[in-house]
Amino acid sequence: AILSELLVVFLLLFLYKISRRSGKRDRQEGYATESCWDCIRHLCAGRWPQFIMSLLICLPLVLGVLLTGKADTADPQAIAEYGLYAGKYLVFCGVFVSLISICVLPVTGKIFLYFRRNEQRFARTAFQCGVHICLVYGIFFSVYTAFMGGRIAGLFCPDNGELLAKMLAGGSSVIAFVSLSLYFARLLQA
Repeated sequence: AILSELLVVFLLLFLYKISRRSGKRDRQEGYATESCWDCIRHLCAGRWPQFIMSLLICLPLVLGVLLTGKADTADPQAIAEYGLYAGKYLVFCGVFVSLISICVLPVTGKIFLYFRRNEQRFARTAFQCGVHICLVYGIFFSVYTAFMGGRIAGLFCPDNGELLAKMLAGGSSVIAFVSLSLYFARLLQA
């Protein structure tokens, strides 16, 4: 996300330098143009909450990787457990959260369409449908992950299957909560 923001800023700088000749001509004809820094400020001003949110989401994982790298290598079990958590458990839950988010995207589009048309009654109904989809699919995938955790762990990680099964059984409710929070966050950012 940060890399893409920087690339956009560099693209704006490049386009601003290229269009400088036409800007001089426009100023001579009386048209007002914004400076390069004003363009960048307007671009980034509305994006800072998303940047901070993505930073806070990734911060625990990055800190865990850094602390695991600095940890004493005499305890390979702890490093393997963290790798199991970050590499298997989070990825597996993330797949289900991504599937739920894909299912909710058309509903989110309809909500924005109804708001543009000033049809709040239909927007409320569509919002309730999105919450219903997140709850039903989230609860289904959470229960599926909790009960099938042993088989999933045996399939993806045969050497540490018991620990992964415990993680999936105990933390499967994350799927429902994260899918709902992403749905609400998508609506609040717009």
